[in-house]
This record gives sequence, structure tokens and C-alpha cells, in this order.
Amino acid sequence: MSIPQGDQPFGANSDWPQQGASDAKGPSRSPLYFLIFAGVVLIISLAVIFYLKVFSTTVGAANITDPEPTATSQPAGTTEPAETDATDAADPAEDAREEVTSLAGSPVCDSPSNAAQSILTLAKASDATKDQDVIKKALTALSAECDPQFTVDIRKAFSSADVPDALATLVSSDDWVTLEKPAPDGAKDETEFTSPAENIRCVFGEDDVACSIYVYDYPSPDGCEGKTATYRVNGEGNISSGCKEELGATNVIDYDTSVSHNGFACTVGQYEGTTCWNELTGKGFQLKRAADRTF
Repeated sequence: MSIPQGDQPFGANSDWPQQGASDAKGPSRSPLYFLIFAGVVLIISLAVIFYLKVFSTTVGAANITDPEPTATSQPAGTTEPAETDATDAADPAEDAREEVTSLAGSPVCDSPSNAAQSILTLAKASDATKDQDVIKKALTALSAECDPQFTVDIRKAFSSADVPDALATLVSSDDWVTLEKPAPDGAKDETEFTSPAENIRCVFGEDDVACSIYVYDYPSPDGCEGKTATYRVNGEGNISSGCKEELGATNVIDYDTSVSHNGFACTVGQYEGTTCWNELTGKGFQLKRAADRTF
């Protein structure tokens, strides 16, 4: 008995598509895999580029902020000294100012050279105008407290040093000096004079006053027998006499008159004769026809 063709059972030789055949032959996935692979490669490439760029920038910044040590760099293991604000720097004159201020408050008379050095240090390290009053107070106190010789010696100490102009002007003045024997009130400022009898003639110098006596009855200075004798007192109070010079003066002043000039003073009396001295030290001489005297 023959089976109708349309009723044949499914089999190997059947023309009807077998179950599962279409699933095995589905669309190809190769393009999808390629896209995924390409995306991964792109991501890796971008990551590598980003990393290289960041690393290069970091190295460049390090080279800027951390330069190689130079010859002036601090050696390894040392500490860089902290920077000091100029406004916080110590005043280089402060120590000298304290010393000079101390001299004004408690004068020390044992060393004119040390006192002069402290004052000179301050004058050179500071504004002369700013510390002029401090220096003047110290000099004034020293001159008042110490003996006249101290004032003489401190002036000598300044004269042998390189002194700023403002200090030199102050030291050479008498504004700070305590005078041992000031000129009498009303003394005339003269540079030379002669007594009314014109027997004693005096001349004021830069650092002394000298008088020549022409006729005298007392023993003459050594080697001056029968000669005009000349006496002199200088800025340090030293007195000398001799006959190597003969002073002339034409300015006649009356008896009982006082004259002064440049730190020296003289008085002229009819009976006391002519007396001249250094105002600072008080040292001087007295001349009259009957006798001479030094003090």
C-alpha cells in the first residue's frame, strides 16, 4: 500500500526543513566582535596618551620648582637661614648709643680714649644729627665730672682720629666744656693788646696766648738776661718762657680791663700787672715789672 507523498513521515530524505537547521545558520556576529575589539583598543590608546601627557607635565613642573643646586646653594644636610625682614634688623648703632647714654648718666673719668672711642663709634654708625644731643650730653657730663685734664685729653683723642664733621664741630666748641676759670663777665674779644705803659704786649694764637715783657726787675728766664722775655700758655695748660721771640701789639687797653679770645683770657691791672690763662684748665702766668708768677 502506498503512502501519500504528503503524508510521508519526517525523515532524512524529506524535503521539509529539519528543526534547528535555521538556528545554526543565524546571522554572522563578526562585525560586532570587531567593533568591540576596536573600542577596547581605542580606550587603551587614549589612556596611554593621557598618561604620557600627565607624566610629561609633572616632570616639567618638577624641573621648574626644584632646580639643580648651584655653587651658591646650601650644601646637603645644612639648614637654609631664615630670611630676615630689613625692618626687623638690629640698629647697628644701638650698642654704641647705650654706651654713650651710660656715660651721660654715670661719667667714667679713668680713660678719655675709651670715652672718645665710644662716642666716635656712635657718630660713625648713626645719623649725626639724630644722636648729636646724646653725644653732647655725654661730653658735657664728662667735662663737668672729670678734671680739666680729662677734657684736654678727650679733645686730643678726637684730634688724632677720623672724625665726622658734625662731631668735630661740637668737640672744638666750648658748648659742652666746664671751664675751670672762665673769663670775667664783660671781657672784650680781642686778638692782641698792650698795657697802657706798653711794657707788656700780648697776642692770642689759635691754641695759646703769649705775652712779652720788655723791662723787668726780677731774675730773667734762663738765657734771657737783659732780653725781652716771652711767656706762653697753650691749649693743654702747659706754660713756657724764653727770649727767642718778641711780640708786638698796638691795641692799648685800659687798666682793670679783661679780654678773651679762643678759650683764653687776660686781665690788665695797674698794680697786679697782666695775668693770662687757659679758661679750660685755669693754668696761666702773671707778669709785672717786679715779679713773674705761673699757676
